[in-house]
Amino acid sequence: MTLNYLNCDNSNFLPRESFNSYKPVFKVENGCNILKISFWQNGCDKQNAFYYRSTYIEKFWLSILGPSATWILRLLLDEIKTNDPITVMTSNYIASQVGLSDNTSKNSPLCRSIRRLLDFRIAKQIKEGHLVISKYIPPLSTRQTLKLPSSMLELHKKYLILLQNGYYDELLGDDRFQDIEINLLLNLKDS
Repeated sequence: MTLNYLNCDNSNFLPRESFNSYKPVFKVENGCNILKISFWQNGCDKQNAFYYRSTYIEKFWLSILGPSATWILRLLLDEIKTNDPITVMTSNYIASQVGLSDNTSKNSPLCRSIRRLLDFRIAKQIKEGHLVISKYIPPLSTRQTLKLPSSMLELHKKYLILLQNGYYDELLGDDRFQDIEINLLLNLKDS
């Protein structure tokens, strides 16, 4: 079976910033390190990507992004969903929610975790202290899937089939999607 990445390989997902250009992730306002976040509307559409709370993200992106970056991704997007389209959060709040220190120096665990979202084009920094994040995450790139063990590669193929067949976990809800997902994954024949 040929892996089909649905024209949403993450090399085309967001333009990559130069590694040499460093913009602080947080902006200092009134003595607080703040981060404005909003949805990135021009990313992958939901037919070609996985919802940020999907089990696909946990199974495949978690090992690439790391646990802190994955939790930060969820936290930021959950906050946008429950609050205003542009949500302002402090470094202290973000760090306390994911178990990191609120240090915002360039190489702090908090800033490195957020930088991983930027490096893998899941988020884009508009300016100092303002990120846009897509709630739909593309499938792993071909290069990333080559590093998967054979058992995970087979599972990855099945997830892509689910995506191609229109099973979007955002629409079904997490629990219902997992039931459908498990049944479909068990019943899909190896191609």
